[in-house]
Amino acid sequence: MGIDISRLEPPEGWPFLGWDTDMLQHFLRFVKQSDDGSFRIGKWKMLEFLGSDHLPAISTTFAAFEELGDTAVSSLHLAAALLLCNKQVSVEFKISECFALFDWSGDGKMTFFDLLFLLQACVKALSHCVPDVPLEIKLEEFERLCREAMSDDVASTKSLAEWASKSTEILALLAKLSPQDAAATERSAQAS
Repeated sequence: MGIDISRLEPPEGWPFLGWDTDMLQHFLRFVKQSDDGSFRIGKWKMLEFLGSDHLPAISTTFAAFEELGDTAVSSLHLAAALLLCNKQVSVEFKISECFALFDWSGDGKMTFFDLLFLLQACVKALSHCVPDVPLEIKLEEFERLCREAMSDDVASTKSLAEWASKSTEILALLAKLSPQDAAATERSAQAS
């Protein structure tokens, strides 16, 4: 996929990576159901979600995602990073919730371009908080993964989640970010 997995380490010292499944799902719904439709989130909106006692942690997190002094950050990138780097949940949970987050119509189906956007957004999200994830990967790499995942123009999120769970590249990346998931780490080692 264009990422050197051997050097990859999960982020250390980041706030909000210890959220349990309930809190993560609550945050993902908060992001997806934002009433402004921009998929941008400001510190005030995050404070509304978490409470003012979390201001220092929110400021630290936002600093990694801010671009050119913008006061709002991509809520999709933030949500994807907090989900994929979480230190409490399983790889299977991360995969299923990531597909649910990017299932725009809520019908359990994705197009080739939905999957392409999901992969690009996840890599961009990880590049903000995981030092060895490059800011950009060639489009051809993402397209190759999409063709590997989809035999038709549309696929169910369930079948895509099954593919992601078996893809050596996707599984290896998520297993490195999820040392708490021994089963995923073992499956990744067996697959490589």
